[in-house]
Amino acid sequence: MKLTTIMLLLLSLCPWSIGAQQTTIQNGETITGELTSESETQHYTFVGKTGDKITISLESSDFDPFLQLDSENGDEVASNDDFGGSLNATISETLRTDETYTIIVSSASGSGSYDLTLKIDAPAAITYGEVVEGQLTEEEKTRSYSFNASAGEVITLTLESTDFNTYLSLREWYTDYALVWDDDSGTGTNSFIGPYTVESDTNLIVTVTPSYAYEAIGEGSYRLRLNRAPVEAIAYGETVEGEIHQETPYALYTFAGTAGDRVNITLESDADLTLKMQNGYGTEVAYSDDEGPGANPEIFGKVLDTTDTYTVIVRPFAVGEFGEFHFTLTGEPAPTLDDGPQTLMLSEKRVSDFLTFTGEANTFVRLVIDFTPTNLTSTYISVYQGDTSLGYADSYIYEDFAHVEMEVEVPEDGLVRVSFSDYSLQPVVIHVTMEKIQ
Repeated sequence: MKLTTIMLLLLSLCPWSIGAQQTTIQNGETITGELTSESETQHYTFVGKTGDKITISLESSDFDPFLQLDSENGDEVASNDDFGGSLNATISETLRTDETYTIIVSSASGSGSYDLTLKIDAPAAITYGEVVEGQLTEEEKTRSYSFNASAGEVITLTLESTDFNTYLSLREWYTDYALVWDDDSGTGTNSFIGPYTVESDTNLIVTVTPSYAYEAIGEGSYRLRLNRAPVEAIAYGETVEGEIHQETPYALYTFAGTAGDRVNITLESDADLTLKMQNGYGTEVAYSDDEGPGANPEIFGKVLDTTDTYTVIVRPFAVGEFGEFHFTLTGEPAPTLDDGPQTLMLSEKRVSDFLTFTGEANTFVRLVIDFTPTNLTSTYISVYQGDTSLGYADSYIYEDFAHVEMEVEVPEDGLVRVSFSDYSLQPVVIHVTMEKIQ
């Protein structure tokens, strides 16, 4: 076979060969090129790393741009025709392997000149215990950092800035979806993520940006800190001593709570500290700043909705506020009408409460409720089994809310919850008895 025949055969097997040129493009570079009838595609290569967040933009006023990104072996990674309501094309992708990638520029319709731009957000490495001091600018409004995490590790991230309102997000390297994010759970408008438990061995990416609400003024310096969280498990009735200092500006405590438990948490310190309680999903269920004696925080009479492992976070109210503290946790189980008549007390600190009883399917019960004082105007009663409402009453319905009798039908076997709320912010005593009608 002649050499020219072999060459023609090889060219026919390569779809990029006719009319295509291959050029290297660098991060941050914009290349101006042209598509013609003789050169209908252009190819550009770059070296990508695992976890790199890339954005490729192709713009033209002469034709309808089409973008394609291929891996080293020629497999398509991503493609785009029209983006953001325009005919221009954009690809945003997180790279999953270390290799040389190829950008293919072509046209869905027409030909002419174009501008191709490549931006690579390559996360810098951060390690546990490290404090990174960085800068956001008009040109670079986001910074990313990567670290390896092991299954079971509990981590915290703090982001502080005196120049802008901060925003933090945490994701796995191979996805664009955040596992967890935060705007201003830290001191002031600073951000705090944690405690976050790592589910499996992985590489995580933490991204620093200004808060979306303040993006226009999101420039300036910041401090990012990554830590393995020292978490201490405690139980009802325990008092522990702790300290907030610059290296670890928080303290974490966990406890096992049962639905209906009444929980009290007191904190004594010369420093201005706060208390935040989260459930097992990381959702805030209680917060306190100065509700206790002096400027101390206190969570009083918090009724737990679910049986779960709860986390309490002790943090300073303001950046740079450090000091020692005494932390006390107490709790008691929910009162139940199964044990006979019950008395609840509402106050300015405890505006709602509930008690329970064990219901039997297809039975009726009568609840007899007496209030002191008798001139209540903003009091509510709700009876639930699961998500099903069995009865409701409030002080707007009854002329005399000092004495209320409610008959409810229990649809199935199981726990029934009787909830009370009063927003008068005065002491209220509630006496409840129950009897089965049939």
